[in-house]
Amino acid sequence: MITLTDKGAEKVHEFLASQGTEVETAGLRVGVRGGGCSGFQYALAFDQERDGDVVCEVTDGGRLDDPLAGRRTPAPSEPGGRGLWLMNQLCDLVELRATAAGVTLRLHMALA
Repeated sequence: MITLTDKGAEKVHEFLASQGTEVETAGLRVGVRGGGCSGFQYALAFDQERDGDVVCEVTDGGRLDDPLAGRRTPAPSEPGGRGLWLMNQLCDLVELRATAAGVTLRLHMALA
């Protein structure tokens, strides 16, 4: 999980704006690559939607109480949580926004 303070979020916003990035469509792209004998290599980068990305957005009136929802493997005894976890495993970028009005989930997959 990545947590930003208000000041940290402000600095990220300033950085993205200084790079000519459309802040409203920018996100954090997460990648995992096999890394030989040392295990996996993880890549984190601020990125925008790219040509060739498939983007799916789902919004509902639900609540999100767990800040790590979908980021850790659900225990076999848990009744749910596998869908969001699976999306985090399969997608290049998962954006999750929780507001008083509900939850919005944007899933990005790069086809190219």
